[in-house]
Amino acid sequence: MFSHMMIAVLIIGLGIAAYWDFRYQEISAKYMLAFWITIFMMKLVSAEGFTVSILLGEITGGVLLLISRLFKNSVGTADGIILCITGIVLGGIGNLVLLFHSLLIGAIGCIFLMVFRSYGRKSTIPFIPCIFLAYFGSVIF
Repeated sequence: MFSHMMIAVLIIGLGIAAYWDFRYQEISAKYMLAFWITIFMMKLVSAEGFTVSILLGEITGGVLLLISRLFKNSVGTADGIILCITGIVLGGIGNLVLLFHSLLIGAIGCIFLMVFRSYGRKSTIPFIPCIFLAYFGSVIF
């Protein structure tokens, strides 16, 4: 029961973040912090509690944050934070699968935009909507 509530909160939170990323290309730091604290507290209160899997899930987002810093924000910082948040719920392997599916959706979206719109190789696209679609798809299917 509680895990279903956590999934619902994650879907709603990702949906809001995806909208802000798509519409404004930025997400409020206060929102990200509140979202992270909410998911973290829900995970601690749940029957599973704190496990090593949470740490492995956080590593995925941490690596993306490191890549963001190394390549001068070519990958958004919010993308790494969102993957840290999803890592709390999904764990290490689940978060890597989510990242792979998100990258696949992003690649398909980029190809579509390059063929049918005037997007070039250096154009930026929001990545959090891809994460949202990948997670929503995994919950549905």
